[in-house]
Amino acid sequence: MSLKKLKKVNILTATFSFLLNVIYFLPLSTSIIRSDGGPFGFGLLLLFLTIPLNLLIIPAVCFFIPKWKDSEYLLYVNFFALIALILCFGFFKSIVCL
Repeated sequence: MSLKKLKKVNILTATFSFLLNVIYFLPLSTSIIRSDGGPFGFGLLLLFLTIPLNLLIIPAVCFFIPKWKDSEYLLYVNFFALIALILCFGFFKSIVCL
């Protein structure tokens, strides 16, 4: 893969991973915490899934640091993070209504 394509793919994966976290998963986690897990506290069980997904914002932010800009390792981490976020987004969107 050429360096230009690698940079474009890396920018797209990091950006989408960051946006999906900020737009959906961080508000979901904060709403679960604010509501104390819902009526019987079952929403707290979702925190065990959303907190690790919230941590996937770290490699997305690290990509925008100039030191890590050309890292192939971050490309792989962000790519698999994006796949995990999209799959969980589809799963949570079908069971959780905000």
